[in-house]
Amino acid sequence: MSSSALQLAAAVAAHGLPGARPDLPLSCKSACWDALRDELVDQRLTGLAVECVDHGVLALDPSQYDELLSLHEQQLALDLRLERLLRATARLLDRDAIAYRALKGAAVGRMAYAHPELRSFADVDLLLPGAQFDDGVELLCRELRLTRRFDEPRTGFDRRFGKGVCLSAGDGLEVDVHRTLAAGPYGAMLDVDALFAPEPARIPIGGYDVRALPVGLAFVHACLHAVLGGGALRIVPLRDACALANLGFDIDDVLSLCTRSRVLTVVGIAVERVRDVLAVELPPAVLAAFVGTRLSRFDRWALSTYRDEGPSYSAQAAADPFGATA
Repeated sequence: MSSSALQLAAAVAAHGLPGARPDLPLSCKSACWDALRDELVDQRLTGLAVECVDHGVLALDPSQYDELLSLHEQQLALDLRLERLLRATARLLDRDAIAYRALKGAAVGRMAYAHPELRSFADVDLLLPGAQFDDGVELLCRELRLTRRFDEPRTGFDRRFGKGVCLSAGDGLEVDVHRTLAAGPYGAMLDVDALFAPEPARIPIGGYDVRALPVGLAFVHACLHAVLGGGALRIVPLRDACALANLGFDIDDVLSLCTRSRVLTVVGIAVERVRDVLAVELPPAVLAAFVGTRLSRFDRWALSTYRDEGPSYSAQAAADPFGATA
């Protein structure tokens, strides 16, 4: 993907955030439209791109705009199907008193975006506590006729060691059931029980209140996703992190969680990426708390297991975070 297309996509993502000051209007010559279109689709930024055009921030010719609208309508159709699936999973888990928190996607779109259709997503993401993980997965497979995409190496492995499990529906939709918020050593170190301690945010989906991570914890997850996801630069989690940070949350509580879970440096890297990639403003308290944290010996080792081309699963599986020293 061309750097100019990525820069334009980042400018589109920054639209509506505090401090965003793109040159008006952003323009896309015919030669770069294919690259920009593909970037917007891959990064799920078509909704923000449509809004940028409507607000005079992005200049497209009529044929380009028609193509963008068509692509966004396709994404919205997927979003609606996924929201129905999220609502169904939430009702089942509530019915059987299984704790859960909705992650990313529809939850963050309703918490931190001006309109939920601006935050598109690819699947349903849920966090379950370890003690109820197997029960929750079994319930969803039985009631919604979902199947595991991959078998466990042995019974109970996912509940004890994995990041989570991907469940597939017959219509191609997926539910990612998380046991923790990241793969590898950072996921293993995370204080997952603390994610269920505060009252959840309640997100209305089709008339039903879905439980989600509150703002501060959703901010931490966005930061982890942005840095530890592997592969190409992820713009949407950076935008999520900025939007959530500007909603405000208890800095001391989040700082305490990040420190004891040893993810403080990762959050700091994400905050710096928000400034570098999106060129927007973050609250001074967030910058003071998370920027400039020292890269420890543990961080250097842990980050080495998350490669640019994707996570090194063999290295992460062999990693012993409790044996690494600071």
